[in-house]
Amino acid sequence: MKRIFTIFLTLFVASSVWAEFEVDGVWYYVNGDDYWTEGEYRDIYCAPDEVVVGHENGSKSKYSGDISIPSAVTYNGKTYKVTEIAECTFKDCRSLTSVTIPNSVTSIGFEAFYGCRGLTSITIPNSVSSIGTRAFSGCRLASLTIPNSVTSIGFEAFYEVDYIIYSGSAEGSPWGAYRVCKVRDDNFCYEDDGMTIISGYIGNGGDVVIPNRVTT
Repeated sequence: MKRIFTIFLTLFVASSVWAEFEVDGVWYYVNGDDYWTEGEYRDIYCAPDEVVVGHENGSKSKYSGDISIPSAVTYNGKTYKVTEIAECTFKDCRSLTSVTIPNSVTSIGFEAFYGCRGLTSITIPNSVSSIGTRAFSGCRLASLTIPNSVTSIGFEAFYEVDYIIYSGSAEGSPWGAYRVCKVRDDNFCYEDDGMTIISGYIGNGGDVVIPNRVTT
């Protein structure tokens, strides 16, 4: 009896900790799953009929090439809506070239695409409302359009991204990007071609000298 109980307990713990599943090369997590990332477990929170995209538990993310995330996925006879890209999902996947994000995703997590230097194509749908800290840091994208549906953007979310297009309400511009909508010169981004209206500072601190041409 004791042996049977031990086996049952082992199976129960394993199933509660490693409950993620994989469909067509993409890993998913349901509500209550433990997600192992950055050296510790993180709890997954979502509705019972939703899933969160992540990387394989217990290993470094291994995504490469072109990845297409569906708006819904079926596993063991149950269909789930895909609503979030978890933290570090694609982190340091330097062979990743493009990602298709469905119009069901509302949140892109902390460092989700951090260091994806090979990434050349990605479209953020207008369903997304939140982009986490350093989500696209180090991607070196030539440009990235952020829909106005995004109202929360984390620190350095676009660090080293050359040019972002965004006119929404989130605070903190330019979030590490070199240019936002208009012009970048030295340590500043400007709203106008004449570089008289500063929209953001992208320097490294220290003594800051504002050019004489600036009026606002």
